[in-house]
Amino acid sequence: MATAVIYARFSCSKQREASIEDQLRVCEEWCAREGYHVVATYSDFAISGRTDNRPEFQRMIENAGDSDIVLVYMMDRFSRDPYDAPIYKKKLMDRGVRVVSATESLPDGPEYVLVDKIYEGIAAIESAHISQRTKRGMHGNALKCMHNGVRVFGYRFGEDGHYEIDEDEADVVREVYRRRAGGESACSIARDLKAR
Repeated sequence: MATAVIYARFSCSKQREASIEDQLRVCEEWCAREGYHVVATYSDFAISGRTDNRPEFQRMIENAGDSDIVLVYMMDRFSRDPYDAPIYKKKLMDRGVRVVSATESLPDGPEYVLVDKIYEGIAAIESAHISQRTKRGMHGNALKCMHNGVRVFGYRFGEDGHYEIDEDEADVVREVYRRRAGGESACSIARDLKAR
């Protein structure tokens, strides 16, 4: 019987862990339908596909050869980086392993190369679009004095997403400004605060 390892991933902490469960379920159903025995599963949680610095992904690559295929829910789960994807697919191919999608069709003939590159391109473009939308949203939040999850000393996160003054910390901030405006050096203030 042909063998498969399954790789699943989701990108950010705002996504649900169930996303991994859903990917694994679809991949396991595909294996059962297509006659593949699953020998291992690898899952990376809240890590972007634009980096290859993914522990389970790297472990899967190291173990290449344990199966006939690496099965992913969609090709963008394997990688969203236009350079990493072909490099790692080549490493797997050199070990006799190919990457297969449970939800996207890839032809068996020579056209496979073209269709696979199209999927890689779509994944890379979607990643760039997500990045643009995220930056635009964060910039919009910043213009409204919303926190974007960035902790700033002297402020706390309000329930409405805006910064609120943290009076305990704000007293220290005010003191630092007074002392600096009075001519005291930043190093002197920092040493004093550290000692306190």
